[in-house]
Amino acid sequence: MPGHAAIYVGDVDRMVGFYTEVLGLSRVDDEPGFATLESDDWVLTLVRSPDAVPPSDPPPRRSDSAVKPVFAVADLDATADAATARGAVPDPPDARWTHRGEARCDLVDPEGNVLGLRAPTH
Repeated sequence: MPGHAAIYVGDVDRMVGFYTEVLGLSRVDDEPGFATLESDDWVLTLVRSPDAVPPSDPPPRRSDSAVKPVFAVADLDATADAATARGAVPDPPDARWTHRGEARCDLVDPEGNVLGLRAPTH
């Protein structure tokens, strides 16, 4: 059974583009104000909220959230590059760490939400 998370966003369509292109999730519905994206590991619901519209560009890092979704990827560098091309800001390579035999890093999506990435160590 996949993990499920909801992320509040200001621009659902922009964030659908980010999560589908960077993390390979597929959109499975089309309801006004919502988007549900899926992979074998995740169900991610994007919820439009006026409170989630970033106050600036680039957006401030929303590091005060008590929960951070972590996505499995094949390659941290390739995913960080793809995320950057779509407006995200990855933490620098020297901020990466290893946990449970996987390389890990954080990035800030185009609206300021903090995500974790994990990949096999090489």
